[in-house]
Amino acid sequence: PSYMPPEQVRNAKDATRVSDIYGLGATLYATITGHRPFDGKTSYEVMANVLTKEAIPPSVTITDLPPALNELLLSCLAKDPAKRPQSAIAVATILEKLLNQYGRAEPIKTTTPSAAWKRPDAGLSETTPPTIQQGGTDRLRRATTGPETVSPAPGSAWKRPSANPAPVQTLPPPTAPPTPPATATISPLMLGILLTMGALIVILLIILILK
Repeated sequence: PSYMPPEQVRNAKDATRVSDIYGLGATLYATITGHRPFDGKTSYEVMANVLTKEAIPPSVTITDLPPALNELLLSCLAKDPAKRPQSAIAVATILEKLLNQYGRAEPIKTTTPSAAWKRPDAGLSETTPPTIQQGGTDRLRRATTGPETVSPAPGSAWKRPSANPAPVQTLPPPTAPPTPPATATISPLMLGILLTMGALIVILLIILILK
């Protein structure tokens, strides 16, 4: 309901393309400010606020918001559909101008662990891939793309696999047994129908002969 325009709250049949512009404006409003333009404890309260209240200007929450973007969001949330942008192209054109005017490439920020940060397990480094812990709840995967290796447990009778493993014998695919030819069977009901029809034909022939 927070993204539903007033005309759709009154009657869903009155929703048009301009109603989608309202939903787009409400989505942008929530994305920029961090809260929805209209809210409430229940859906009915939200819809009542959509019908009766005006959205707080986004610039109140984001003080350095460009005025043109603030006006665009408020115009998309206008109660009167005629006061909103009438197409998505109109909204895109304004946003493109704002990007050209205020947009700039943001540098990629890198973070480093703080001094209080500790590794979860001893013996790990940036270059040495971790070993796999068997039986633990936290199993670490190797950072490399090579095959994973597992160290044998102490005292176990582990043997190194042969360098020349025996060739794997492939068995021919099993052949399905031949299916016997289907034999035509007549159900008792069909047999009864045929006998009845035969009896009727015989009676008709007798009647014709007697005439």
